Amino acid sequence: MKKHLLAVALTFGMGAAQAVQLESSGTIQNRCDFGSVTPGVLGVNTDDFTQIGTEFTGGQRASVSISYHGTPTLTVSTPSGFATSPDLAEAGLISFAHTAVLATAEAAFESNTIDVSSSVTHQFTTGSNDTLQVGVTADAAELLPTGDYSHVVEATCL
Repeated sequence: MKKHLLAVALTFGMGAAQAVQLESSGTIQNRCDFGSVTPGVLGVNTDDFTQIGTEFTGGQRASVSISYHGTPTLTVSTPSGFATSPDLAEAGLISFAHTAVLATAEAAFESNTIDVSSSVTHQFTTGSNDTLQVGVTADAAELLPTGDYSHVVEATCL
């Protein structure tokens, strides 16, 4: 009888050791979060009505706060002209100068002028917060017409 119970116990695995592995895994990725955008204001150069931009009296650069983790890359892309404006046919050739500034001193493109319809990048090196400011100056060959003007710069962060 004892032999029979021992055979039954061994058959059903009584006394046999079992093991299981419980694994946890995850990935840390570069991350950027943009805060609220503060719109820029275009001011007119009152000494020369052929110029409008954020750098003149009454003007203000557009800005956005950025929170980031890891080493993401910030790209600032500039347009080739105004998003909206009155008819500029009589203003002649208009040249644009764009400025991108990060509040931290580590910014690779701090205060750099960006060519029209191009982009500039900066790779962050640590997780933190920063503020991006973008400015624009437009200079026309002739007087700029009265009316509403807007200018849009795109910032992406990956």
